[in-house]
Amino acid sequence: MNPSPMPETKTKPVDDQPEMQESFNAAAAESLFVLLPLIVLTIVLLRKGNGARGLFGSPEWSFAGAILLGQSIIKVIYAISSIRTRKYKLEFIVLVVAGAMVLGLAPSPIVLSIMLTSETPSLGMISLQLALFAIGLTVFLVVGMLAHFIRAMGKWQDEKQLFRATPNKSLDASGTT
Repeated sequence: MNPSPMPETKTKPVDDQPEMQESFNAAAAESLFVLLPLIVLTIVLLRKGNGARGLFGSPEWSFAGAILLGQSIIKVIYAISSIRTRKYKLEFIVLVVAGAMVLGLAPSPIVLSIMLTSETPSLGMISLQLALFAIGLTVFLVVGMLAHFIRAMGKWQDEKQLFRATPNKSLDASGTT
């Protein structure tokens, strides 16, 4: 007996739009890899008996803040490059990038160099480096979430358009009819 051929199937796109929570989770997961060395640093310095001043006076906080802000800018660039329409306000996105660069990325290496060259950093410098780290982490989470969401929405819309363009036809393996 000859088995009947399998009918061609067209996979349907996922009907659910990407959610902001999924995008936040992706950004949070990425930030954990920047936080990992800081967690190790905390454990080591506390084990050595260094107090809070020794822990928060460590220049690694400035270094991590600069990395987070730099990665935020890269995420925005990738998100902008994935936009095919002017559906999103590009001027606002550029403002966020410029703000991250001027208010965070430019001062972070300066504070890092001061922290590295100071025998005992002042409380003001420690506070400034922790503030820049907090700003870097916040900007990374927010911008990372939005960039991930914009890219996911672009992929979702592309997929919807592909299947809208061929409503009653089956697609072969190459994506053509």
